[in-house]
Amino acid sequence: GVDVLMKHLLDHMPEDSDFSVLLHGRQSLSYLDPHALFYIILPVLLYEGASGMPWHVLRKVLPSSILLAGPGVVLNLVLTGTISMSFLVDSAGNALPWKVAFLLATIL
Repeated sequence: GVDVLMKHLLDHMPEDSDFSVLLHGRQSLSYLDPHALFYIILPVLLYEGASGMPWHVLRKVLPSSILLAGPGVVLNLVLTGTISMSFLVDSAGNALPWKVAFLLATIL
C-alpha cells in the first residue's frame, strides 16, 4: 500500500525536489528492523540520561521512584481494572469479566 504509493510519487517527482529527498529517506527507513531501534537508540538515550544525573539527585528521588515502580503500578492496575469493570459493558449489557477488565488495565 504505502510503498507502492511512495514508489509512484518518486517516479513522478523531480530528483532535486526536497520532498523527493524526504521520500527517499522514508523509503530507506522502512527497511530498518524495528528491534534495531530498541537495541541501538534506546540504550544510548538511557545512558545519556543516567550519566548526566548527579548522585545526590538520584539518592533523593530513588525512594519515590521505587514506590511508583512497584506498589504504584499495582494500585493503578487495581483501580483502573475495577473502574473499567464497573463502567464498561459488552453489547449484551453485561459487565466486563475480571480478566478482561484487568487486561485492559494493564494495557492502559
